[in-house]
Amino acid sequence: MNSSIDFFKKVNEELISELDLLNFIEQSTNNDSTKLALLYADIEKFKQEIIVKTVVDGYFGTINNEKTFSELFARFEEIVLDKMQESKLKDDSNNEPRLYNILKDIRTGEKSDYDLIVLLKELSNDYDPDILSSILRDIDLYLFQEKEELECSFSSEKIEITIKECQENGLEIPYIKRRDIKDLTTRQKEIRDRLEKKGYSLDDSKIVDKEKLLFPFEFYSIYAFKRLVSSKIKELKLQKPEPEQIDLSNSKAVEKIIYLNEL
Repeated sequence: MNSSIDFFKKVNEELISELDLLNFIEQSTNNDSTKLALLYADIEKFKQEIIVKTVVDGYFGTINNEKTFSELFARFEEIVLDKMQESKLKDDSNNEPRLYNILKDIRTGEKSDYDLIVLLKELSNDYDPDILSSILRDIDLYLFQEKEELECSFSSEKIEITIKECQENGLEIPYIKRRDIKDLTTRQKEIRDRLEKKGYSLDDSKIVDKEKLLFPFEFYSIYAFKRLVSSKIKELKLQKPEPEQIDLSNSKAVEKIIYLNEL
């Protein structure tokens, strides 16, 4: 965002034209949906910093013509939002969002660890925590959809033949491990209790792990990328500074806290 602050200030002071706005958006995002979203996030962050500064300084700021934000700045925000919507419609028509295509590329296994690190840095806008969490959720969704589709492509006969081959060769048949009750949510515990009361012996039930049995290395690179994202999120949490202690006996400080929480 640092490279954009000066431009945002010029926009707010109406020192440039609307054509300059369009050129800046085109050059900085190339109308890419992810980069447009990041630009919009930077705009919102800039606005919040201006608002917070006016509060901390003890007055409501007058940046230009007694307005906190100029009409040109509002137009700038509107243009970015419009382009985000256009880009979203285009992505929807293609039915394959950018990250989905990137994961397909990673799945080939042709990217090195270095490539994955550089890619994650770019995708997450230099490791933005919110974007990292979003990427992690999208990876889980991708894995769920792709594994489901792949599993359905194998017939029951093929599965039985593969199990028989494992037995004949003395190989262990992979089963999905039953989760320990302490790792279950309250809802999952209730479902398990109801099943057991109905006579289902969950301890004796065995469900073949189709992924490990039929395509154990298909998503190896995706799991590697997922571990990279998870480790970066954990690393950022450890680096998060301790919250600043506020003197609650200071009435002005308390008033500022209340105001900021209401923004």
